[in-house]
Amino acid sequence: GTDYHLEEAEAGARKALAPWTDVVEIWKADAHDPGTVARIRARHWAFALSDDGHLYDHHMSELSALMPVTDGILVVDDVYMPDVRRAIRDSVAAFPEWTEIWGDGLREMYLVYVGGPA
Repeated sequence: GTDYHLEEAEAGARKALAPWTDVVEIWKADAHDPGTVARIRARHWAFALSDDGHLYDHHMSELSALMPVTDGILVVDDVYMPDVRRAIRDSVAAFPEWTEIWGDGLREMYLVYVGGPA
């Protein structure tokens, strides 16, 4: 397997984003926890990253929480996996004010909000 050095990557990201802590938040939380979902839904976001598990239900849950309160770009990881692709397809069908930008062979894709203000 690939050794990702997640702690080092997180420390590097936090250091790089330190000048913008007034406008950038990094959350390490379970996206399926009702408290986390409530935190997500209590705000509006210009950018969000969905890096959930690889199961359909997990991605549908996270995207369903994020899409109504994100007015910009939502990046989704692991889009080459069939359950993730299906969740994206179904989410875009449920939220037609969103469109996806994606190319074969990519690990990530972008959902872009193209509707009016949320």
